[in-house]
Amino acid sequence: MPLSPQERTTFLDWCLAHPGTSIHPAIEFKSSEIEGTGVFLNPTKLSSEDTQSTEDPVIVLRVPKTLSLSIDTIAESLLTRQLQHEVEIESQSASFVKQGHILISFLSKLRTSFEEQIDPYVRGGLNETNILVGEIQTLMILKEIRNRYPDQYGGETMTGPFAEMDPYFDLLLQIDVNAVKTDQQLYEPYKQLFKFNEREFRYEIESLRNEAVLEAIKETFPHLSITEDIITTNWLRSVEMAVISRILEIPEPLSDSEKEGFAVSSTLVPIIDFVNHSNDLVNCYFDADKDNGDIVLKLDLTKIQGAVSRVDHELELFIQYSDYEDTFRFLHSYAFIPKSHTIRPLYELTIDREYLSKQVVHQECNYNLGLMLRWFQILPNVQFVITYDSANSSMAKVQINLDNNFIVFGFSKGLSYDSEIAVDIVGSTLSEFGSFSDEFVEKYLQLEESLDNDAIVDYPATPFVNSQGEAFENIEDLVKSTEDEEIESLMGQFVEFLNKYATYRLGQLHRFLTQYEQSSTNSSSVIQFVKFEMELLETFQKEVSKAENPQDLIIDSEECDPEWLKLRLTPRTVNNKVRQQMFEEAAADADVTTESADVTGIEESLDDLTVD
Repeated sequence: MPLSPQERTTFLDWCLAHPGTSIHPAIEFKSSEIEGTGVFLNPTKLSSEDTQSTEDPVIVLRVPKTLSLSIDTIAESLLTRQLQHEVEIESQSASFVKQGHILISFLSKLRTSFEEQIDPYVRGGLNETNILVGEIQTLMILKEIRNRYPDQYGGETMTGPFAEMDPYFDLLLQIDVNAVKTDQQLYEPYKQLFKFNEREFRYEIESLRNEAVLEAIKETFPHLSITEDIITTNWLRSVEMAVISRILEIPEPLSDSEKEGFAVSSTLVPIIDFVNHSNDLVNCYFDADKDNGDIVLKLDLTKIQGAVSRVDHELELFIQYSDYEDTFRFLHSYAFIPKSHTIRPLYELTIDREYLSKQVVHQECNYNLGLMLRWFQILPNVQFVITYDSANSSMAKVQINLDNNFIVFGFSKGLSYDSEIAVDIVGSTLSEFGSFSDEFVEKYLQLEESLDNDAIVDYPATPFVNSQGEAFENIEDLVKSTEDEEIESLMGQFVEFLNKYATYRLGQLHRFLTQYEQSSTNSSSVIQFVKFEMELLETFQKEVSKAENPQDLIIDSEECDPEWLKLRLTPRTVNNKVRQQMFEEAAADADVTTESADVTGIEESLDDLTVD
């Protein structure tokens, strides 16, 4: 629900009541055609002092660090003040609720639950953003309890600095991010349609965080039906998305004495987080005041020179969330699909692993394409670089980025898969940890080659051999053995394969729309995403039909940005819990000789069996 003018004014008054907050007279907050509330500038209200030098940015918004919310400001300011308040008031009220200890309990439970995980991707969920989301969820549940049970928890029972942030928490609750994961009708069907884009460990991370939040709350309020009456999974997701969509990466000095060395901190900044994103229209940027830590919004006068001289001309201010626009990440973080013209958005198309498992490459010898890609650790995804038409925001051109992507070698000549070599490779590697039965080795090989595993790693060779029966060690070995003139042929076969896959995938997307589009809202992020991928595949097929050479579809290496590689999806891997369970069952069933097997060593080595 968008903010009404009165709600906006009330919130801004609350912000301005905090010492150090300032809003330039030329700034106004009102509804934006882009999204929600926007920040607008009336250039005619800039003073001559403001505009005398375009080299000096104009500070149009200032927010004290103590009003912002990051894991550091919560710990150093908000929580510290809350604990001090509770010490002071404890002697006056026996029924006083120690809210500060509830937040501390959440942090303790969160850390413990993640440290107990053996899967490195899940353990990686103990990060700055995830902690901040959980802290805000905890604080907002406490606010809900104060509001819903005023007789029990009103007045002096639950007071303090936590409650001072309620106006901002009320604002977060009003934000309708329209995210994929808050679409109660389409989220589950979406997860099936895009299951190879998603990562199972992210669902586990969400579950662990939610459990830590609810357990910390229930310790103090065991008699309240928290999950039934107050908090639902979708409520927690709504808060999560409200936080993630408004996070700014604020530069902070690495130490108080090191003002020139900066890191960034994920931070919620009231009023500055009203500024919308556009890489095409960016005209300001946020920064940290090196002297006092205030967060400021700076106007770039070079971007608005034409507007300064125009009477009564108003323009919206825009920042950039990122120098690069990864469509999938933007959709999940900000609930919109970026369509910039000044930079080219990216999208990584994931190829259906079940489709791959049925593809046999007929090149002198026959082999399964999906299996070949797994053993050579080639991620079965294709990164597209998108050029949008500036006139109507439709896709004008899509190109494939094959920088450091060896997927075309999946169509190499003379390869064949040797199942006996596969068993020997896995068996000899496992023998370093103990003596395993042949049956166990076979089961472990099946796990490695399953559709849940995108890359089979940490083995000395592959079970794919050339026409002389010699096994290839890795992808580098295969590339070296391929003649330069053969690569163009491989490129053509890859494009032909991808074109056929596009037809298959478009069928899946069309069926999804037929089933769900009429019953959903036009603004559904899921429906928008389905239509986006359809447009991309249709544009690609048009490019294929008119291309004289497959190379025309590949973006030139000179145009590639090395940063694009960092935006590629991580491989899907078998959860280490599954691997650990296999070893434990093997030990219990005597499939492994326990006198010689170091099962503990195997479990400790599981981190090495995943791709970074």
